[in-house]
Amino acid sequence: MSENANHILEKINSKVERLMLLNEEYEKHIKAMSEENNILKRTIQSYEWKIKELDEKNKLLALAGTIKKDDNENAAIKLQINEMVKEIDKCIKLISQ
Repeated sequence: MSENANHILEKINSKVERLMLLNEEYEKHIKAMSEENNILKRTIQSYEWKIKELDEKNKLLALAGTIKKDDNENAAIKLQINEMVKEIDKCIKLISQ
């Protein structure tokens, strides 16, 4: 081979090596972004569950506020509602695991 052809071949090899390194860096970056994306999806799901939980609590509290009974009955109803909220919380925790 001529010296010129060797020089061209060396340049091509150098560029190929550089491209391979860039490709490796991009693959690492893609993997990191994918992991971050998964974390963010789980965070969003967690917030969605929390929103649903708070909506349920809000509905129960609104229901408890509209019931006009004597204090003893009202206290008993609020206790039942609190128990229901605790059960809902347990279910949400089990589902989110």
